[in-house]
Amino acid sequence: MKTIEMKRTLSILCLLSFSLFMNGQQATGYTKTRNYTAERTYMDASSQTGSGAARIVNDIVYTDGFGRKEQEIQIGGSPGGNADLVLSYTYNMMGQVEKEYLPYAKTGNNGAFDKFSPERWSVYGTGEQAYAYNLTQYEDSPLMRVSRKMGPGKA
Repeated sequence: MKTIEMKRTLSILCLLSFSLFMNGQQATGYTKTRNYTAERTYMDASSQTGSGAARIVNDIVYTDGFGRKEQEIQIGGSPGGNADLVLSYTYNMMGQVEKEYLPYAKTGNNGAFDKFSPERWSVYGTGEQAYAYNLTQYEDSPLMRVSRKMGPGKA
């Protein structure tokens, strides 16, 4: 009887200690408190795994609880390669994309989720800063077809 209890206790302890070593998706700068999908695209053929010779594009898509995109981030995607390109989305009450904001560069981000802030688009100028998105409007019918689509800018 005691051996069965000891075996059971030992197996539980082994499983608990094993779970301490299991950490899924260990990435450096990603925000672990949000849902995300990480994608790595190799631009060059390489015969050596992990070699620094191949060009790699890392993309992260952060999603909300319904699986809708909140942010897309291309790590090192700026022209200089030293900043991330961040693209944000907002949705209407029906869950359709309402605003798709213009991408902006953020240095030192390392793929982390960037809190939404309109000041990020100051690169477009103060007059255009409030209009740095593509706006999609839908008709008020059960079909919810696109009624108007406007590009970025004040015009």
